This record gives sequence, C-alpha cells and structure tokens, in this order.
Amino acid sequence: MRRRPAAAPGLLRRPASILRRPATAGEAEDVEETEEVEEERGDVEEQFKRGELIDACGIAPGRYPKGEWLVIPEGVYYQQKIAAAAKVDREEFDGGERELRCLLTGTKSEELLRFGTSHRQCQVRLHLCQAGCPQTRENPDLIHVRKLRRLKPEEGKSWEANLLEEGDTLALQEEEAEWRRKEDAKKKREVMSSSSRSGKKKKKKKKKQRKKEREEKGDQGSPEKVRIGGKTVAKKTLSALYEGTGLDPKASRRKKLSKKVRRALKKNRDSTTSTSSSSTGSSTDLNEDMLLEDRSKVHRIAQLGPGLLAAQSVGQMKQFLTQIAGTGWEQDQGSLPPICSLYNRTYMAARLSGGVAREFSTLAWVGDLLLQARPSEALDAILQRMKSIEMTSRGTPWSTAQKLELVPPPDAQIGTRQEYQIANKEARLDSAVKGGQAGGDKGKSKGKDKTSKGKEKGKGKGKESEGKKTS
Repeated sequence: MRRRPAAAPGLLRRPASILRRPATAGEAEDVEETEEVEEERGDVEEQFKRGELIDACGIAPGRYPKGEWLVIPEGVYYQQKIAAAAKVDREEFDGGERELRCLLTGTKSEELLRFGTSHRQCQVRLHLCQAGCPQTRENPDLIHVRKLRRLKPEEGKSWEANLLEEGDTLALQEEEAEWRRKEDAKKKREVMSSSSRSGKKKKKKKKKQRKKEREEKGDQGSPEKVRIGGKTVAKKTLSALYEGTGLDPKASRRKKLSKKVRRALKKNRDSTTSTSSSSTGSSTDLNEDMLLEDRSKVHRIAQLGPGLLAAQSVGQMKQFLTQIAGTGWEQDQGSLPPICSLYNRTYMAARLSGGVAREFSTLAWVGDLLLQARPSEALDAILQRMKSIEMTSRGTPWSTAQKLELVPPPDAQIGTRQEYQIANKEARLDSAVKGGQAGGDKGKSKGKDKTSKGKEKGKGKGKESEGKKTS
C-alpha cells in the first residue's frame, strides 16, 4: 500500500497572510473584562501609592515592591482580628494563592507580639485573601489579610515599629531623618527656583522700566556702567546713525527711499505743470514761485531723503575710482565705502593747491569718518580745522597752525617721524665734526684775503699820492 509523501516543513506553518477566525461573543466579553480589570488595578495601584486602604488582591501579582512598609489594620491571626505592620521581602505563590513574605516590624496583638519577640527577625506570611477565603488555615507565622495600606515614609511610627531592636530602630530613625532632609531640601529648591524665577522676572521688568525712563529723560545710562574712551567706543553702528536714510547700511532700504523720493518729485512736477497750464495768464508772483521751486530741487531731495545726495556722490566717486583701479565694487554691499580721501588723492590733489587743497582734504577726511560711523572723530577734525584757521587769521605762521589739525598730511612717506628725526640728528653731528677740523684754515684764509686786499688798496693810494706830488 502506497503512502502519501510527507509535506514540506514550510507547509506546516501557517502563512502570515491567512486571516484568523473572528472572535466569538464570549471571547470579546473576556477581552473587555480583562481590560476593565487592568484599569481597576491601575486605579488601585494609584490609591496604594497615596497610602489609601485597598483590597490586598487588587494589585497585580509581582507588583508589591521589596522593602515597602505595609500596615494591616484588620488581619486575622488564629481566628482573631489583629493589627500588624510588616516590610515586604518577596511574593510567593502556593496552589494558586498569593502570599507575601515579610519582616514583622510591629503589632497590637499580644499573641503575635509573643511570637515576634521569640525571634530576632521575625518572618511572617501575609495570605492575600480573595472574596471566598474562609480564613481558617492557621500557622504561627501566617496572617490572613483582606485590606492593607502603604505606610508612607513621612508618617510617624509608634506601634508599627515596636518589634524592631534598638539598632534597627535607630537605623529606621536615621532613614526617616535622611528622607525628611531630602524632602526639605527638595521643597527648599523648589521654593528658591520659583522665587528666583519670579525675582528674575521682577528684575527684568524693573530694568526695562528704568531703561524706558532713561530714554524718556534722554539719559543713556549711569556713567559707571558705560565704557569710556577709545576708538571702539567712538565708533557707533551704522544702523544707529543712518537707519531709514539714504546712507542706510542695507541697500534695499536705500533703493526703497530713492524710489519714494522719485515718486514725490514726479508728483510735485506733475502738479506744477498742471497748475502752470491751467493758469497761463496769472501774475508774475506765481511764475517766480515756480522758478524758485524748480531751483530748490536739490533742497527738496535733501529734505525728503536725507543722505541720498551723499550716497549718490559716493557712487559717483566709486565709478571713477573703479576705472583707475580696475576692480569692481559690490552693488548690494552692507554699507557705503569710505573713499572720499582716496578720490582726493587720486583726482584733486594735483588740481588744487594752498588753502583750497587743505580744505578739500579736510572735508574728504571728515566724510570718510562719517561713512565709517565715527561722528565724534569727525567733529574733532572739523573743530581742529576751525582752530587752525583762527590762528592763521591772527598772524600765526601756517607751519605752526597746521599742527592743531587732525587730517593726515597729503604727502606720503614710508619712513616714520622718529626715523627722520634720527637721520637729521646724525647729519648735524657729522657736519659739526667735519666743520671743527677745517675751521682754522678757513679763518686764516679769510684773514689773509682781508690783509692782502688792504695792502693792495694802500699801495694804490700811495702811488696816486706820489703821482700827484710829482705832478
């Protein structure tokens, strides 16, 4: 008789794609019941952590933590109700029933107290009774428990620790004291953090209020907190000086302002042309006003967009300097470059001379300082130039008056002032040494010349007198 061949090992397994049969109504009810039980156990565990009285079997198996201190207000020991306290060691299962192995720490029952004092460390079993437990099983170390609660560390202990030895009691007290210290430190940190947060908020609020008050009064702050002196302090931010003007460090804002001024000028031109065409036979006063308005276009640009004329001038100088240097400039750069002095040295130094050249170089230097957001230094340069002109008007030589000015000299030189001073000093010493060696010869030659000249003159006079006598 032929047998059917054995199936392959892979065929014995159920493919993952095969669907299981739907659960029956009974199975669905069991699932719902298990979910409800789990929810109830979760609630019971929360109650247990809070130290509330709960059913002993309400917590899931294996969820009683080791070292947890339990209080049994109404346990059964040899058919009598007792109150006891114990520390959890482990959980055991015996024939489907749950028991907790614990260290007995205290009791109010005399019988259980006698049993506990007969052992140095008394171990007991807490039988977690279910609803149908008759509580008839008896043993010296067995206590039936239906209700229990967790003894929190902060709670005071009296009879709950009457079975502990003196050393254990001291250790327990130290443990409680340590726990209390930690809790106090934790509360203190929380209070300090909350107070510090509120204090920081108050400080920030007061600081903002003081800053606002200073701004309203025009005060820039107390002098103790302000850095004083130095080039870095003198230099301000470009945005603080030129934000919203034609010299704004952002090219997009400069373009926006330029368009705005163009629209305003165009609107004004359109309005003037319309009024002139509508009133051709008006008086001469209107024509004069229109001419003045046309003439003051530069003034209108300066009024509508301060800094636009300066930006246009810098752009024009950039164009000429680019032709000379052969390098390009970025169109949308962060700020306008300080090139007024460069333009002066490149184009104007050869054309101008005297006081006009000095005036142009001063203005170029001041312009560069303002383009670099250094207004204090620019004002210093202007006022020192005014002092120099004032000294010149009183008859002071120009070589002395120009020492007051801060503008660098137009002539370039590689060497420093100290080097030139040393060179001049060495030259004077060399000339003094050479003059001392040949000084006597030079004096003698001069004396000889004078005497010879005198003798020659005397000789001439004698001859003349002799001629006269002879004549």
